[in-house]
Amino acid sequence: MSTANQTIGLENLVLNNGFISAARISKNALMTNHGWRRDAYWIYKAADTETKSRLYQGLKIFLSKNLNDTEFLPPLHDKDYNFNEEWAIPQNDAVGLDLSMAINQNDKETAQKLINYLERIKFWQCPDYGIWEGDGQLDYPGQVLKKRIHTSSICACAKGVEQYQTNIDDSSQVREMLSNAYQRVEDMLPHEALETETQNEIILDSGLMFTLYDPIKPIKEDKQMQEKLWDNLNLLEKENGFIRFPQDRWNGVFHVLKNNPMHWPMFFGLKYLITKDKKYFDKFENLMKPNLRSEGFIDGISNGTDLNWNRAFSQLCKKQYALAA
Repeated sequence: MSTANQTIGLENLVLNNGFISAARISKNALMTNHGWRRDAYWIYKAADTETKSRLYQGLKIFLSKNLNDTEFLPPLHDKDYNFNEEWAIPQNDAVGLDLSMAINQNDKETAQKLINYLERIKFWQCPDYGIWEGDGQLDYPGQVLKKRIHTSSICACAKGVEQYQTNIDDSSQVREMLSNAYQRVEDMLPHEALETETQNEIILDSGLMFTLYDPIKPIKEDKQMQEKLWDNLNLLEKENGFIRFPQDRWNGVFHVLKNNPMHWPMFFGLKYLITKDKKYFDKFENLMKPNLRSEGFIDGISNGTDLNWNRAFSQLCKKQYALAA
């Protein structure tokens, strides 16, 4: 088989220091020379044991350089794990995912540091920029990027805290954090975000799908709410993936007004992982090519970004599909 037809494995994309860029190929240079913490977690989940070890060492380097007494942990970094000052925006879901990684590695010291950080910022009431770096506020000229309280961010953090409680320590500190988080999530659902200044609510947002993957207790126990979330999410499903939210005008490289919303195929993979509906496995894999795991499609055309977390989702889906066979 020629090299051109072979799938590039995640293990070949992770550097010796554990760094993996957001994308192998992209017109956006930020994607090829920076890594997102959120992406690293999903790549970690899909990787083999040796690659997991490298990725985790990368997390340790990142925290040694950026945790300390900083106001917030940055969501992305360069190949040497340095903070990019142009991205001075907290995305709290990534911290919850880093905590899950530390617990999986049985690194109690690092996990405790992250627990302390989440308690310090009061993650259950801490506005951040969410999975989409601001719910599309940069998509429209003149708009200002705004912090909001995001359900998906709270859930990602609370999931890490739940895992800490189960695997490391069921302390009063942890129980109080979870109590606060559960109450906040119950108050916010089925909304994704609440704008603190105006109390404007955001309901339709594909980021909410992450709350249904290994959900935290309040969602896991509320089947009616799960159905409501799916009803809302399914309104965002399109031919080549899910759009981020209604009237989105981001094309994966620039913020524009002229294009139709980008379809994100990754959400087909995530929906398959949650529902085990083979239809979504087929939809996802039919859009993925061995050496172009496209970030998204606009009017049926790939935006040309070979996204590494799509590679991770593809491997996770194939593992689940094989187990179900």
